[in-house]
Amino acid sequence: MKSSQIALISRRLLRLATIVTLLAAAFLVTASPAQSAEETILEVDTLLDSNESNYQQCTSAENDCSLRGAISKSNADATNSYIIQLENEVYTLTLEGNGEPNNASGDLYINLALIPNTSRLLTIEGNGAIIDANGIDRVLRIVNGNVTLRNLTITGGHALDGRNGSAIETPTSGQSGGGIYSNASGTLVLDNCIVTGNRAGNGGNGQPGANATDSQAPTGGGTGYSGGSGGGIYTNMSVVLELRSTKVVENIAGKGGDGGIGGAGNANYSGAPGGNGGTGGRGGGVDAGGTLLIIDSVVQDNNAGNGGAGGSGGHGGDNKVDNALAGGNGGAGSPGGDGGGVYYAGTPTSARARIEGSLIVNNTSGTSGAGGAGGAGGDSEQGIGGNGGNGGQGGWASSGGGLDLNRPSDVINSTVTLNGTGNAGAGGVGGAGGQGTTGNGSN
Repeated sequence: MKSSQIALISRRLLRLATIVTLLAAAFLVTASPAQSAEETILEVDTLLDSNESNYQQCTSAENDCSLRGAISKSNADATNSYIIQLENEVYTLTLEGNGEPNNASGDLYINLALIPNTSRLLTIEGNGAIIDANGIDRVLRIVNGNVTLRNLTITGGHALDGRNGSAIETPTSGQSGGGIYSNASGTLVLDNCIVTGNRAGNGGNGQPGANATDSQAPTGGGTGYSGGSGGGIYTNMSVVLELRSTKVVENIAGKGGDGGIGGAGNANYSGAPGGNGGTGGRGGGVDAGGTLLIIDSVVQDNNAGNGGAGGSGGHGGDNKVDNALAGGNGGAGSPGGDGGGVYYAGTPTSARARIEGSLIVNNTSGTSGAGGAGGAGGDSEQGIGGNGGNGGQGGWASSGGGLDLNRPSDVINSTVTLNGTGNAGAGGVGGAGGQGTTGNGSN
């Protein structure tokens, strides 16, 4: 090849290299805001649980960045991603409250707006820290966004118990997700974390029935409401949950509420039946609704919620002249929650669970509630005593002591051992027959 040709090729290569360099520089300039956004670090510098604006600054100044304040700062920024850095300390939640949507009290409320940045991410880097809700509420509630928790312990969470029924209020179910509740559309990753000592809410008891009047029959006891699911972690069908090198230990799903007592009868009316118990919460450790990955992790010593007992039947109506009336039947006990360690619903048809290299041990599904006792028959001074009510049926046994997987799932190189299922509930005792002068009622 001639020297002139070599020189021409060299000039072309040099020009091409220059163009590539300029394009790369232009790309870096364009990408740098997103890159810096991904690396925006907020260093928490106080253990105080405060959402006051002066604790949301998170600058290089001292004592201006609480954990709650850092989360609020991230919530308020619709564009950038954040890394919240904690120290190896215990961060205790002290602002009591529940259901507050602005992160001002109760659980730490994460709401990452994903528009315009759909890849927006919040990472909480614990560095061995503990976040303790101290029983005032859950620890974390995530309603939107992609969240990663790393090197962190989540403990002391207690999702709200349901309200008991009364003459003026119906009962409510216990809330789910004692440690972490996520109904976001996104991914929740726990990497080298511990979730322990959390509980979902208990269901409310059914309201007691009203006693009979001269013109009104007694009313039956109300049904108990279900306990909350996911004592440690609850995610809905839109969340991809990943547990990597994480321990989920000693968490409890909520107990179902007991059925209300049936109202008592009178000379005109028999006793009313007791209410049925509420179902125990599922997934003592984890209740996952969407895709689930458990990799190199431990799920141990968790309990699904016990089922609620049936309410007792109301006392039968007494009668001085005629035959007395029967007692009410006892309500049925309800089943305990399934999946002592993990309950997997996998609601979307595309969802799948994968459990690999993990240990699932010593978890127990919920014990089912006993049937309510039948009400005693009424007494008669001149006739036959009323029959006692039938005892209620006990709840059937729960399933899946360690795992209850309801969609196609892969369990690979994992050990599932020493898990147990809760017992079925005992049937209720029949009510005693009433006393009468010409004959007693039967039980």
